Amino acid sequence: MFKPRLRVVVAFLLSCFLLIATSGCKSRTENEKQQHYYERAATEFRRALAIDNHFVDAQFYLAQTYSRMRDWPSASRELSRTLALKPDHVQAHVELANILIGHDLNQAQEHAEIALKIDSNSPDAHMVMATIYHLRGNDAWRREMRTAIDLAPNRADTYLTMAALQLAMGEEHDAEANVRKAIEVQPRSATPLIALGKIKERQMLLDEAEGDYRQATSTEPTNLSAWAELARIHATRGRQDLAEQTLAQARAANPNNITAGRMLADMYLATGQEQKAEAELASLYEKFSKDGRLRLSYAEVAMHNGHADLAQQLLQQQLQFNPKDCDALVLKAQLTMQAGDLEQAKALLKSALNSDPNIVFAHYLLGECLIAGGQTALAESEWSVALKLNPAHMESRRALAKAALQTGDLKGLEDNAAKLIQDHPNMADGYLLRAANYLQHADLTRAESDFQIAMKLAPSAADPYSGIAGVRAAQKRRGEAIANYEKALSLDPRSPAAMSGLAAVLAEQSGTEKAIQRVKSQIDIAGDIAPFDLILSELQRKSGHLVEAEAAARRAIALEATNGAAYMLLSQIQEQHKDLPQALFTAQQWLKILPGDSAACVRVAELQQRLAMKYDALQTLEYGLRVNPNSAAIANNLAVLLVESGGDLNRAVSLAESARRMMPSSPSTADTLAWTYVQRGNAKAAVDLLTMAVKQSPSNATFHYHLGVAYQRLNENARARQVLQEALKLDPQGPQSAEIRRLLSLREASVRQ
Repeated sequence: MFKPRLRVVVAFLLSCFLLIATSGCKSRTENEKQQHYYERAATEFRRALAIDNHFVDAQFYLAQTYSRMRDWPSASRELSRTLALKPDHVQAHVELANILIGHDLNQAQEHAEIALKIDSNSPDAHMVMATIYHLRGNDAWRREMRTAIDLAPNRADTYLTMAALQLAMGEEHDAEANVRKAIEVQPRSATPLIALGKIKERQMLLDEAEGDYRQATSTEPTNLSAWAELARIHATRGRQDLAEQTLAQARAANPNNITAGRMLADMYLATGQEQKAEAELASLYEKFSKDGRLRLSYAEVAMHNGHADLAQQLLQQQLQFNPKDCDALVLKAQLTMQAGDLEQAKALLKSALNSDPNIVFAHYLLGECLIAGGQTALAESEWSVALKLNPAHMESRRALAKAALQTGDLKGLEDNAAKLIQDHPNMADGYLLRAANYLQHADLTRAESDFQIAMKLAPSAADPYSGIAGVRAAQKRRGEAIANYEKALSLDPRSPAAMSGLAAVLAEQSGTEKAIQRVKSQIDIAGDIAPFDLILSELQRKSGHLVEAEAAARRAIALEATNGAAYMLLSQIQEQHKDLPQALFTAQQWLKILPGDSAACVRVAELQQRLAMKYDALQTLEYGLRVNPNSAAIANNLAVLLVESGGDLNRAVSLAESARRMMPSSPSTADTLAWTYVQRGNAKAAVDLLTMAVKQSPSNATFHYHLGVAYQRLNENARARQVLQEALKLDPQGPQSAEIRRLLSLREASVRQ
């Protein structure tokens, strides 16, 4: 038997549930409080069912609770259980039909027909059947709606449903008549007035629509949809000040409703007025300081406005209340990324994903952390997971495309750019990336076409102009290239792509000193940013101003402590100074700050080899492989070092094969794998790989040398001699030059004998 006390509790919950479900926006913290109440109600209904699993009312109202929470799968499940207990439960059939309409019209119709068979006088059953007939193109919907209205002539929703179906048929006059009938039977409700305003907007009678929305706000001041529609029509008509006044009035009319208070802040955010949004949220937070969602919104806006300390304080408060709050963890990770602490950011994101592995944005951000730390393969894996969860997630798709561009994976770049265009045809990003792919293939015509499309879609963006400039530079039309780069910088004075491109063209046209002066003048305009100091440093290095170049590289590191390119450039400058120990120290600092950066690991190992520290170089690469097991660069270089140091040849082959799988288009991985094959006595397998590498990099003396040795091992002496001579011609003083001369002299001696 069901316990009497629990029946009283459930009965009370049912009455409260119905009150909330049928009331307007009257709750003090509307969404938050109602959601919390529904969760409590669901818990009590489940408890009741655990004691008496035949309690039909508890089962049905549990289903309705899930519907209010918009948890449709759970609502469908509980409605099915209700019908298993009471097959003739009309309202359960109706509600299940309404849920099924969106994805299974046949099943929806079955439930509607059963409901009508049980109770032919149910207006709700006739309305859902009318909707089904309408979707099927069956004119019987009119009969069903007339019946529903006849059965419930004093319910506004019957007239509004009829009006909605008539509007879908283009019958505006009849729809308006039914909306007015709804106003007549429910004169104190804003909903019919909003519907009338929508019809007037369709008819382009904007003054009348505005009047209907204004009347809706005065008829039911607690209905926030009425205020939102009035503000929207003001904004649509270019009266932003009236839109703001309207939402301020909504807040004043609903002083204890947090949603009313947030509407103005949300409008400021939507129109790019972040400072006003933050001020509005700050004012609201003074009153509703215990609301967690508001606290997170306030923290997010503060973070984007550069108020890191305030955002940090708010997030700490939120995490004190709930240490596993995924939204707070993700926001704190963003804040930590801005501060340059990638390891802490990764830890926060992993914590959030442990609690909920389906947070798309967390996977995306984790990928951003990993790519910033040089862990490209792991980053790509996170973005792929994000896209699996949400195939239309533009940020992850764009990140994959950019990574493909950086690693030379032109097929990956092409595929991801095409998918971006397919999913977001009105966004510039996909066209910009596809244009970059065309540039890589020297297809300047199609590249320019895509850059022009991007320019039309984003006329205020700098990147399309930089792209066109790149095309003009490739066409040797330097004047036009400079003009387009300058246009890009006028749109975005801090654009690294525009500054880098302009500097390159100026250096080519007018000399490096001219380019240096132009970069300095842009730094005066844009302020100190790491990418510009890097561009300046590289120009100064090339012109031999090594002291100034080193100072600029150090400024870049001071501005952006996790900028791997800055450490690489500083290390190269120090190497150019003939100070290899200092170059190694800089690279080691880089690896310490970004332990997963494969480029840092490779650079440290390279300098250790130059300093005759082969054992240390091996240890560095082994460490790098443990931290970043999916790094093709580390696997490739470790394979080379194992061969050169007489290490485990089988492992060298395995590492080279792994690197080749990860970077199948790279001439470097082709050369390394081929060289391991040569060392293991399989020169025949090496020749095709080395031929490919030489074709891709015809000026690389090492590739020619390895191919010459492979030919020699196969006794193809004429080819060997030709390729070895080409290697010597390319680099007469290179590290292999003495060995090449020895091989050629041996061959000549053999011929003389």
